[in-house]
Amino acid sequence: MTAKIPNVKPGTHPVETSRYLLVTPMIERLRDYVFHWVNRCATGGIVYGLPRDGKTRAGELIFRQLPEHFPGIVCQRHLCRQVIHPTEKAFFSGLLSSVGSRFADQGTASQKRLRLQLHIKDLILRSGQRRIVLLIDEAQRLNEDQYEWLIDISNELDEERFCLTTLLVGQPEIMAVKAAFVARKRKQIVGRFMMEAFPFKGIRSKDELEVCLKCYDDSAFFPDDNDEWSYTRYFARKHFDSGWRLAAIAEHLWQVFDEIRRVNKLPSKSPEISMQEFCRTAESILLKIREVGNPDINTNLLSEIVLRAGYGIPWDLGELNES
Repeated sequence: MTAKIPNVKPGTHPVETSRYLLVTPMIERLRDYVFHWVNRCATGGIVYGLPRDGKTRAGELIFRQLPEHFPGIVCQRHLCRQVIHPTEKAFFSGLLSSVGSRFADQGTASQKRLRLQLHIKDLILRSGQRRIVLLIDEAQRLNEDQYEWLIDISNELDEERFCLTTLLVGQPEIMAVKAAFVARKRKQIVGRFMMEAFPFKGIRSKDELEVCLKCYDDSAFFPDDNDEWSYTRYFARKHFDSGWRLAAIAEHLWQVFDEIRRVNKLPSKSPEISMQEFCRTAESILLKIREVGNPDINTNLLSEIVLRAGYGIPWDLGELNES
């Protein structure tokens, strides 16, 4: 291994900025589902989970990987903003902006709708594929009118044998929205966008925790093109080179999460750790090891780190905690 530590400006390492993506077991499962949906040109699907569980980051990572699996495929992301009285004109302006149109704010609602259709068709034709994936983040905010407007766009593309796959990424409330549409027999909306759903969960076992910690040891590197300096090695070089790994604390750390869950009377039967809570915990552990020069962190300090990462706040986990 290279002895010389990379020259990284203080405060800019991904562990210090929290700007990185880990390929976790849950993300791998979601990726397989999404690839399957896209491969068979499914018109839509739901990805739902609690706040801070990493759904948006997972979407970013999968969007990076989709073109590798489907060369040239067009992937676009739209953030659904909370509005009191959504209008067709504003809705198409937002979509136009999300797909990169320079004229998102010009024209009437009808003109924007046509401009959006033409812009998407142009993206698809230039891609060499005949499909596009649209990820809508915070999709629980969409109302019935907005779904109808999306159906219009989907129908226009379908007439020319183009496939639009819409991924609705949101909080568990979106499943209540689906249930309401089913009860009201809004079959076109449910059938177009909501037939399939993937529950995105946090880390739910010691084994999953160990796999995620192992990412810092073996698969997360900085600089990205230097595969000798994993995140763990950068912050604990002497101990790493002697054989220590961050994954070695998995059992101890899991016990800490479980004790906090028990003390705070969280509704789950075992810990469910969001990706934000996990990453903030792992980052703080690595930073503390660099500070004290010792990877042997006691239970009290681990508990303090976990609590500062946000774990222990009671959430109404509902059906997400069902096995």
